[in-house]
Amino acid sequence: MNLLHVVNKVYQNRLLQTEQAFIEFEQALENINSIGDVALISDLCNSFDDSTEIHEVMFGLVHGIEHLYEEQLIEGLEIIAYSVQKLSTELENGWKSYIIGY
Repeated sequence: MNLLHVVNKVYQNRLLQTEQAFIEFEQALENINSIGDVALISDLCNSFDDSTEIHEVMFGLVHGIEHLYEEQLIEGLEIIAYSVQKLSTELENGWKSYIIGY
């Protein structure tokens, strides 16, 4: 399985504007969860987008990221902290604030 391809599927379909995008987003998250590599967290954080059509599905991304660092809590949280700092300022009042809790 090509990891870059799977991560790109999450990113490309993050707006969830069609049923097909929703399906591909969910399938890609399932594949990523089966891999279980904390190194994917940074790339996944880039997929948060306040313009998504279905905000509830974005929580699947949150839970997918949580699953990736289940066994490596400190490393996972460090990656999230670093990755969230790099997120767009457009996300300041949306997903970015949700993730870091302000």
